[in-house]
Amino acid sequence: VTCLAAVGSSHSLSGRWNDAQPIFERVLALARADGDRMEIAASATNLGICAKKAGRFDEALALYGEALAIDRELGHVEAVARRLNNIGNVHLERGRWTEALQVMQEGLVLCQRDGIESMQPYFEAAVGLALYELGDVATAEPHFHRALKGARAADNRIIEMTSTCFMARLASRRGDATGSLALLQ
Repeated sequence: VTCLAAVGSSHSLSGRWNDAQPIFERVLALARADGDRMEIAASATNLGICAKKAGRFDEALALYGEALAIDRELGHVEAVARRLNNIGNVHLERGRWTEALQVMQEGLVLCQRDGIESMQPYFEAAVGLALYELGDVATAEPHFHRALKGARAADNRIIEMTSTCFMARLASRRGDATGSLALLQ
């Protein structure tokens, strides 16, 4: 199972989702036969990623939901945070801002409560994005500031760049073109 999962992960990391999917399906079948709950959660997550990449969002949500239930059952708090992030990102990609906000706020509270600092900038940025898209700009802005601060502390360039861009959009929306430009330089 471990070797097969590694091969599937290798395909995934190379962006070859169609090659990875049948391997992860096989790993999931073996994990189910063995009753290996941790591997079931991991395989369901991997298949969820494949489904999301292929645009099969309902399937991705079902697979992530299965993994989330198992991770909660096993008490794997960091894995729960990752699954909430997976689910929230599907909602974000679909433009389902209210659903994304609910899931991402749950993940943010979990990270704050349990000290999962590595995931907090992701959740802060996602909560900010959902609030921004729902028109709650004033509430979104502090989330982007916290995401930026956390991303810089963790040297997470992706979240740093995303948060900076949204802060520039907020400045532009307020009519502060100079402030927006300064953020982007």
